[in-house]
Amino acid sequence: MILWTSAEVEQALDVFGLPAFQASGVSIDSRTLQKGDIFIALTGQTDGHAYVQAASDKGAVAAIVSKANPACKLPQVLVPDTQKALEQLGQFARKRAVHLAAIAVTGSSGKTSTKEMLATTLKAHKSVASYNNHFGVPLTLARTPADAQYGIYEVGMNHAGEIAPLSKQIQPYVAVITNVGTAHLGNLGSLENILSEKLSIEDGLVKGGYLVVPHDLITAGVREDITVKRFGGVKGDARVTEVLPQGDGWKVWAHVEGHDVVFDVHHPGVHQVTNALAALLAASLAGADVAESAMRLSRAEAVVGRGNVHHLPGGVTLIDDSYNANPHSMRAALETLIRRPANRRIAVLGDMLELGEHSIAYHRALADACMGVDTVITVGTHSKALQDALPDSQKGGHFNKQEDVRLSLQGGDTLLVKGSNGIGLSKLVARLTQLQNGTHKHAV
Repeated sequence: MILWTSAEVEQALDVFGLPAFQASGVSIDSRTLQKGDIFIALTGQTDGHAYVQAASDKGAVAAIVSKANPACKLPQVLVPDTQKALEQLGQFARKRAVHLAAIAVTGSSGKTSTKEMLATTLKAHKSVASYNNHFGVPLTLARTPADAQYGIYEVGMNHAGEIAPLSKQIQPYVAVITNVGTAHLGNLGSLENILSEKLSIEDGLVKGGYLVVPHDLITAGVREDITVKRFGGVKGDARVTEVLPQGDGWKVWAHVEGHDVVFDVHHPGVHQVTNALAALLAASLAGADVAESAMRLSRAEAVVGRGNVHHLPGGVTLIDDSYNANPHSMRAALETLIRRPANRRIAVLGDMLELGEHSIAYHRALADACMGVDTVITVGTHSKALQDALPDSQKGGHFNKQEDVRLSLQGGDTLLVKGSNGIGLSKLVARLTQLQNGTHKHAV
């Protein structure tokens, strides 16, 4: 597939005289670059200009740079600012995709899972992994095919004022807020500020578009030229009528925009049923058939690190929720663990980052959510407050680093691993899943 031509790059960046080329992709990372990509040399924690030759060696067709590399024979597009060039490519791609129904997804938790459900439901172009910031959003836009019917774009934030500019780049027809919780409280100061930031996703919504929110979210003051739709509760535009456990997930009966549907959710957390409702409602508003969407949704698998289940040798069940954590998602994960039948329920819980001065209090407050867990092990710095707040019968020990954690697992155990990504608990999960693959014979 031809994604970009040199003529289109000239138009997007307002340059001329480029040698003729055709590109099948866009990359900002020489390690994952594919043959046929355009490489954009961004300057961040590392300087992409140091990897232009590596990109050429891997088969890039051109590089966009702010500093030319005369020794490299790869065609180089010289621009004043490569970040700005990335955004220009994204905006050009968005404008040329004239039939695109763009869906933007934000929220304190559940963004990536909801995005993946939507992508499966709509067979849509989507953000890769959690590409949801000032690099990831324009990159995902720049990768959008001109003939795309649907595009799913994840929008994240760490500080105030970040969501609205990204939404304006996307120009969504449907914007989804999965929930509003205390993630990034340390940077935004209050739940009210977090709500205001999440609602600013409306700034990019096209006139006549839809804002999809939880049934109980306060939306006073939103634009009059958009329509608010709600999921969950007893009166939501998308709501559950019945839900039953099924294997490692759920069978769900729901009412979505006047249609009764049945679908499966392959995720142990009942909170993912709510994310599925949001996805089905957004898909319906974007023009998809609800019944067909529900059928496709039943094929969606749990996202790695966000609650996917591993069955380890000896009858041990591992719930991998190691990618991220905040007070809302931590409680949901603990509820998932407590609901599951098990001989012993064990939780390895890492720090919840970016809670600022509230961090110790929020970690300590999780002690009540751990009732029903047999053993709680904590990892990091602030999570020691949780360990200290637990009754002696639940204390499994505190470790400063994930590599120091030692587990003795027995048949019938169910183990939850969850923490902010910066704590690195995915490495603990990797060691445990070596057991599943038969490459490790002993308890970790």
